[in-house]
Amino acid sequence: MDRFDFEQDIFHCWHVVNDIKHLTEMISDRGSSTDDIVNVLIGIRILYNDRFQKLMDNFEYLIASDGFRNTNDYEDKGKIE
Repeated sequence: MDRFDFEQDIFHCWHVVNDIKHLTEMISDRGSSTDDIVNVLIGIRILYNDRFQKLMDNFEYLIASDGFRNTNDYEDKGKIE
């Protein structure tokens, strides 16, 4: 896990916007049933709860392991501690 993997985790969480857009289309364009809508919402809730939990776990890991350290801040660029 590094800060670039963390960045990908953040981008995965942004998918919620597209998922809500898709749900809106299901409701307005295709007249989905209440049961279908409820099932999709439950799935979105479970999926994003997991994605955000993973994001937070990885954030805490990077903080604890100094994973956000900028290697350009060191005088000897060939030596990274």
